[in-house]
Amino acid sequence: FSVLCVEVIILILFSSSLKFSLYMPTEVSAEVSAFKQIMGDYSDNAQQKLNEIAEATGVVSTRLTPYMTSLTAKFKGLGYGVSDATDLAQRGLYLASDASAFWDKSLEDSMSALNSFINGSYEGGEAIGLFANDTQLAQYAIEKGLVDSSAAWSELDEATKQATRLEYAENMMKQSG
Repeated sequence: FSVLCVEVIILILFSSSLKFSLYMPTEVSAEVSAFKQIMGDYSDNAQQKLNEIAEATGVVSTRLTPYMTSLTAKFKGLGYGVSDATDLAQRGLYLASDASAFWDKSLEDSMSALNSFINGSYEGGEAIGLFANDTQLAQYAIEKGLVDSSAAWSELDEATKQATRLEYAENMMKQSG
């Protein structure tokens, strides 16, 4: 009976690893394709930025690729050019990687929390130590000279708001050590 159980366990483990190895190349290929589509002619520069993050954080660049792609796509969708969009994405990835290590969260969870915060859902950022509300962000924007009143913050374009939230998150993380 025990030999049969061991054989079944080995079969299950082999089957699971085979499925993983079959799906993995397809997943990576799709991520590379999306990266190239979003980055266009800027792909080499974007890859260099991704490699810098990987080197600084110790996270393998292929692990970071989907996040670089999605953040860049987000900022491009808001109207930023690909160079500025990848700069913002790079900053976001540094922040999410640091938050992941500090708060003992997966990179996925940290990216999700950061994305929520950047989008203006401040509660999402609490999972990685980002505490703010719209009044605080309006005050921050006033201090930075982006707007002259809280009312002007609410009328600000979404691209500037999201970049400002990212900067606020960076400053908050810096201040907390």
